[in-house]
Amino acid sequence: MSENRIGLHVYTLRQFKSREKNKTPIKFSQHPRGGMLSSVVKKFITDFADPSEDGAALLRDWYFSPRNSQGFVHQGLIMYGSSGFAGDIVNKKTHEVRLKREVLDMDVIPLYYRFWIPDSGDFALAGFQTFGLRSCISKSFTRLQDTYRKNCEGYHIEARAVVLTDIK
Repeated sequence: MSENRIGLHVYTLRQFKSREKNKTPIKFSQHPRGGMLSSVVKKFITDFADPSEDGAALLRDWYFSPRNSQGFVHQGLIMYGSSGFAGDIVNKKTHEVRLKREVLDMDVIPLYYRFWIPDSGDFALAGFQTFGLRSCISKSFTRLQDTYRKNCEGYHIEARAVVLTDIK
């Protein structure tokens, strides 16, 4: 039953100067705009707290529901699901219709997220809960990278999964 497993994926986030051959991460204290990553992550979470895609009629299949973020720690739930089709939710045993789903209805699984962003060092950590085969990590990281590039011209961030061999 691997489709019912709950997991936690942890990633490092590092800042780099764009188009630089020497790919050395920039320390947070040395970035020209200081702790910019934390403010960009906060903006990113706020911008994507609404499931509508820039006011479009169609819904994105994920959105943030922030909780108890303080300082350089941003955490909450990513509401991840699907929408865009109508259907019925029925009782498997009786076949009784429990809910009529409309096109704009969205079924969601709340998945936990947390960003730990220090004011020094050269990496931050991001943790994302997964449920079975369901996760929106790659979709949300792509949007985070776009938000960072727009707000920190000349710089970009990279995310890399933390694996056991990285821990020393």
